[in-house]
Amino acid sequence: AKDDLPILWSIPKSGSDLVQDVMTQCFKLVGASNEGDMASDVGITPKIYEGAALFTNDNSREGQPEQLGECFVILRDPIDRAIAVFSQLKTSPRWENVNIVSYAKGAEIENNWMTRSITGKLNGGEVTEVDLLAAKNFLLDYCVIGTLDELAESVRQFANTFGWKTSDEQPDKFSPCVAKALRKGLKEERLTYQHNVIGEKSYLHDLISKSNVYDTQLFAYAKQLAEVRKLA
Repeated sequence: AKDDLPILWSIPKSGSDLVQDVMTQCFKLVGASNEGDMASDVGITPKIYEGAALFTNDNSREGQPEQLGECFVILRDPIDRAIAVFSQLKTSPRWENVNIVSYAKGAEIENNWMTRSITGKLNGGEVTEVDLLAAKNFLLDYCVIGTLDELAESVRQFANTFGWKTSDEQPDKFSPCVAKALRKGLKEERLTYQHNVIGEKSYLHDLISKSNVYDTQLFAYAKQLAEVRKLA
């Protein structure tokens, strides 16, 4: 709803950074800190579990009108996202001589990050089917869902949901500013990603899948949910 505070659930290397660029450059929105400052146009946080009160009336104060948060999120295939996270790690001295297969076999590989984020288990703990169900219900109840594969359409959906406008919006809702920003960001992301998966993708998929069983199911559910909502 347009009266709710949009809260971007910022998932690393999912495309959230590209959406933030578009929000700032094209929609001229003021983004909150990761603490979810309610005075801003948009809240931004990777810690969606810690911000749970933003999605219920628990954040309202006595005598003041209730303001709810509405989650919006860009999701990426968990396997591709894990590879992209490694690409980012490779820019640090600690990881510059580590190959991606070693990373995929190691203890620091991405492990159901999305499911853990929603259920408060980013710092450890076993992930279960109960957590997966809770994560699915959170997306169903509170989130506007976009995907990196359909980033431009996802941004249009966010804009329609929250009433955002650009100064160069055309009658068909096309914005040259948004198109340029997304094209540039996606090109950079694609080049970095491809550099790290040449000749390895099938084997890597199997390795990384073992550590992301629940996120893979959550991503499939989210895509299905997004498609159903398009038809509603």
